Amino acid sequence: EAADLVPAGSPLWHQIFDQEKLPAAFTVDLHTGKSFQLSRMSKKIRSISGNNTILSFSLGISNLLNNTNVIVRGSEQLRYDFAYINPNKFPNNYQYGYGINYYLNISLKF
Repeated sequence: EAADLVPAGSPLWHQIFDQEKLPAAFTVDLHTGKSFQLSRMSKKIRSISGNNTILSFSLGISNLLNNTNVIVRGSEQLRYDFAYINPNKFPNNYQYGYGINYYLNISLKF
């Protein structure tokens, strides 16, 4: 019904029905890790848990440049102003990426 009120192919029709292209963006991430086979380092550990005891560390930092202007998700409200044919009455919703994130993971496998 909304399409019937606006001439097809007009600038207003394109403003209402065309999908919006979001700007390109990037983040810089840094991840590293290290594992140690503890059973090689200690006879006591080898006698308790066998030959496969491994201690692992991993560290990650996401969005190292703290770029909070990255649109990671967007949605249209799928509502329309029939009375005034105003495409800006119900604007699109955007969700932006977090700033810098980090984690440290320590695991023990035996």
